[in-house]
Amino acid sequence: MGVTKQACKGQFTALYKTKNNGAKGLFQFSKIKITYLKIEKIEKLSVFDLEENKTGDYLFVKKIRPKSFGNLFFHQTDIFILLDEKKVYLGPIYQVLIKNIQRNYKSSSDFLPQQLFEISGDIYFQIDIKEPAKANYEKGTNVDDVKIKSESNNNKPEVVEHGGGKVQPPLPPPLPPPKPPILENINIFWKVLGAIFGVLFMAFCWSTFPALFYIVLFILIGYFISSLIGSKFASRASFLFTSILVCAVIYYFYTHQNIVIPKETKTENIKTNPPRKSNEDNGNNIDYLFDKEIKWKDFIPNSYDAKYSTSSLAFFDTQGKHKKYAAEDVSNDPIQYFNTLYNELEQTDNAKIDAVTKVLSDQASSKNLNMLQTAEMVVTFIQEIPYCLVHDWTCEEVVKNGNSDFITSYHKDGKPCLPNIPGGVQSPYEFLHNLKGDCDTRSLLGYAILKKLNIPASIWVSSTYGHSILGVGLPVGGGSYKNIQGVNHYAVELTSKGFRIGMIPAEIQNMNNWDITLFNNL
Repeated sequence: MGVTKQACKGQFTALYKTKNNGAKGLFQFSKIKITYLKIEKIEKLSVFDLEENKTGDYLFVKKIRPKSFGNLFFHQTDIFILLDEKKVYLGPIYQVLIKNIQRNYKSSSDFLPQQLFEISGDIYFQIDIKEPAKANYEKGTNVDDVKIKSESNNNKPEVVEHGGGKVQPPLPPPLPPPKPPILENINIFWKVLGAIFGVLFMAFCWSTFPALFYIVLFILIGYFISSLIGSKFASRASFLFTSILVCAVIYYFYTHQNIVIPKETKTENIKTNPPRKSNEDNGNNIDYLFDKEIKWKDFIPNSYDAKYSTSSLAFFDTQGKHKKYAAEDVSNDPIQYFNTLYNELEQTDNAKIDAVTKVLSDQASSKNLNMLQTAEMVVTFIQEIPYCLVHDWTCEEVVKNGNSDFITSYHKDGKPCLPNIPGGVQSPYEFLHNLKGDCDTRSLLGYAILKKLNIPASIWVSSTYGHSILGVGLPVGGGSYKNIQGVNHYAVELTSKGFRIGMIPAEIQNMNNWDITLFNNL
């Protein structure tokens, strides 16, 4: 049994809205969308010349689809067609020609929403009907035993045309052959598969790059809003407005970051082996090596594993120079003091951190990272190391003489600290050796590594906030930054995991409260 088209005539009642939301008085048939269609008094037509009847005022729609969950991307209409007392037609209607249209003004104004209007008139249309298909039978074969495959129609996009005069074009071409059911099943399969991949893509965006998730989401919302508005100008204006709104939200998202909840480092991510005696000849001095392994992930996320060793003799050498530098304070300007101290510590350890820098450089090369991704690898490497407060007095003295509520509560809670460190900061090598560092210690290490990787960087300090952060001189698209001699350096918090370049806590985002102590634009 096959599917063919049956021409019909009837009386209709319809609700419509104008595509341009026009007034109730004047309208064009080509500018309306039918939302509800009821057809009664149906008569079958054996012959109907469509083009012959396109005269006067009429509305022609090639296909009107009934509402269904599957038709999300096309305009849909509530269709009610009662074929007889027991049968209702639920499918689409084709070659729809509406004539002798009358407006029901009273009904439109009294009972319907302002944007909906009611019309009635004559309607000509085609519906799908099933009929026996021709078949070749072998001699002696019972017709009732022959299996006939059903066929389905190929959907075509909706086309609306408006005309005002009698035209005599050639007869319309015959309908294309119906699509076999197996092809229809294949189309459904690809639609379902596409929907699954769409959901997985949105989930991936949400977990790795939330900004992209919101961009895609708002674009979809803008598309659906614009599809509901028939006017091309209004549709495009709506889509443009939604796009601008998306950009504003993303800009606000990057420039007004809230506090990121710190993520604790897993204990198995950092391993330090017992010291082992070095095989190198150091004269009468015995050197011990400390093997370390740090595992972490960046924001993409890539997984990293850095293994390196530090030397006890190299550590003691830096310690001695550190005390000498800190004692050479001849300036009453704290910014100048830290500028000098940070610079001397970075220069002292420049060659000593080559081994760690090479490990990180090899990781970046193996994963084919660009400069920004390499900088984020370094940032997440430092963030993975647990926080430890470093101060230049004993714990009792710093609590007694200090005026910081943070330091007082920190010691009261019994959290780890490293006392009696000159200047309250460790050098890059000292930090890599004992893995104990707070804000400025971390910023100094980040600055030293990025400088060796040829990435512009800076160290920021604030007496107002009592804090230090790292600046990275690479374009990241948004966030907190300071312009340093023509280069935008984007701030990043290193004391907690989860902060990307350009992100710092909301309570320290006033750029006027930050001073640059050390920078390198390369």
